Amino acid sequence: MSDSWKAPYRQGILSFRANKLLDALDFFSQAIERGPHQFAIYDSRAAVYQRLAKPKDALRDAKHVIDLSPERWQGYYRSSHLFLQLNKHDAASRMVQLALDRVPAHDDKRRTELVALQERITQDAEKRRQIASQSFYHFGKLPLEIAIAIFTLVLQEDRAAVVSLAAVCKDWRIAVLGTPTFWSTLVLTAKRPLRKAKIWRERSKGRLLELCLRRDFFTTSVDPGEVKDLPMESLRVLKVDALSYTWVDKFLMLLPAELWRNLYELDLSSTVIMPLALWNQPDMQLRRLSLKQLYLSWADTAKQYRHLEHVVYHGSLQELSIHNFLLLLHNNPSIQKLVLHLANSRPSPPFESPLPPTLEFPSLAELEIADEDVYISRLFPRFALPSLRRIALVRARAVDAFLHHLLRSGHAAQLVEFRAQQSALTAAVVVAFLRAAVALETLELSHIGGNQATSVLEALATPTAAPPPQGDQGDDTARAAPQFLCPSLRHANFSHCPDIKSGPLVRLVKSRLAPAEPNADDAGGAVRSNAGDPDVAPIETLVVDACPAVDADILPWLRSKVPVVSCVYMTKKQAQWKR
Repeated sequence: MSDSWKAPYRQGILSFRANKLLDALDFFSQAIERGPHQFAIYDSRAAVYQRLAKPKDALRDAKHVIDLSPERWQGYYRSSHLFLQLNKHDAASRMVQLALDRVPAHDDKRRTELVALQERITQDAEKRRQIASQSFYHFGKLPLEIAIAIFTLVLQEDRAAVVSLAAVCKDWRIAVLGTPTFWSTLVLTAKRPLRKAKIWRERSKGRLLELCLRRDFFTTSVDPGEVKDLPMESLRVLKVDALSYTWVDKFLMLLPAELWRNLYELDLSSTVIMPLALWNQPDMQLRRLSLKQLYLSWADTAKQYRHLEHVVYHGSLQELSIHNFLLLLHNNPSIQKLVLHLANSRPSPPFESPLPPTLEFPSLAELEIADEDVYISRLFPRFALPSLRRIALVRARAVDAFLHHLLRSGHAAQLVEFRAQQSALTAAVVVAFLRAAVALETLELSHIGGNQATSVLEALATPTAAPPPQGDQGDDTARAAPQFLCPSLRHANFSHCPDIKSGPLVRLVKSRLAPAEPNADDAGGAVRSNAGDPDVAPIETLVVDACPAVDADILPWLRSKVPVVSCVYMTKKQAQWKR
């Protein structure tokens, strides 16, 4: 009776080898009924279940093998294969190690198979981890506070991205819709403005911080009263494009006084020059003011606005007396940025002003002036600008006078950026200015003719020899390091200057190469002049668009030495016209 299990067991082995798996399963089951304590029968039936793609049944039999014969390796070996099939790599690895511990030391063949199986398990586990990491929803594990902080950084760059963020997935939509501050900026265009205003009103919980009315919004038939009824108690930024008289009378002039008093930024523009009487309240908190084709009651503005930091004005100053303009600036010493585009301005008659002859602007760091006639020469020599860092002059005629003022006042040494576009200037004055601008990093001279830009470029590209130290005049070996104009210069733009040529550009770049850089095969054949002088910055950006005299053959060399080089000879439209 004790050996009665052997006959069906042998029949099962024969059926398994003949690939008659169901017959083998029956025979092995009969054998187990007759010899329930034989581990070999369970191991054989586990192999049948494995071939029949029934890993869970096979694992039950493999467990019986381990229970009946824990000192043998067979049950662990079978279990490792089955766990691998079920993608349970940790369990499979443990089973392999247990099998290795039980394989006889002289059985090298079996030990090699187990080691190979262990490597296979490790590789498969790593492969699946890589696949899982690519598709795993990591963002869902973040705390809500961190997710909202990330969304806030994204929306700082583009407030319109709030719609895209809400459409990514359910979790993102819940987070975005549940954060009212994400919907605090309302931009109305011609595309369903009233429907959008209703949605933003609901999602912001009635706390709009910024309202923008774009130019195409005014092509719709929306009544100004429908916009005026939006919740504006919390409004801090108001931007309106293409204002008309109707919208001034029925929208701006009807806004509550408290709103005007608490505004942080006001940006208004019109398609026609028109007067604007803003609500003037004591202690207006406005920090940023931008007006285009509009003009205020400048005398009242100078009295009420005392906290301005950014002032941008595009338009005519025919209605503005110099006194009121100076008074506005004088009453706002915290101004950091001033932009004036003074088209079609007429000089004011002489006046007597109670203001001091020199006006201090301790915070003004950025200045841009365009289309001036006489205001640079008449106004800015009165300014003390100890914090000035950036200057842009566009279509200006008094550039020389302004640069002379910067030289006399000593403010040139602190500048980091100077731009002159389509302006009248003299190369000798600019070179004298650049000699004092030791901290200048960005220089633009574009749309400058008459060989003035070329003369400046030659001065930049040619370091001057410093006199030898006193007492060494007779020693030829004692030579001081050459002196460079603008030793901190990194970004240069000479676009639309027809007289700019290749030679000075090559010398400019080569003279400022890093000391350790080889120059034996460099273009132009000039010897580098700043060797051993680490204080001279290399050129990082060079723009010479629309400069037809620049030879295309030098561009590969320039691009090998300068990280960013732009040399576009003509636009696509111009090229098509040439054909």
